[in-house]
Amino acid sequence: MRALYEEELFHSKDYLYAKNNTPKDVSSHEYEEWRAQVHQYKNQGLYSKSGLNWIQRINNWGRGAGLYGTFIKSTSSYITQFNVGFSDFIYSIPRKW
Repeated sequence: MRALYEEELFHSKDYLYAKNNTPKDVSSHEYEEWRAQVHQYKNQGLYSKSGLNWIQRINNWGRGAGLYGTFIKSTSSYITQFNVGFSDFIYSIPRKW
């Protein structure tokens, strides 16, 4: 429950930034949600018992925004998705507020 509250709080603080800085070729609503999910992913140690799959949520909103997905070029196609960095394990270490 706290994770969802924090996500909505992020939206309220980030609205004007995202509105003015959304790339032209992506969906603005999905882009805002994607930014919130990335923010939550970086704070997942605060919600260690939430049971939410942050990577799946990031990929779903990223595909909706047009950031990830299958892209076809004249000679090939490729799939993009959120990549977990080597040091991203630090985000999942349980911590307190």
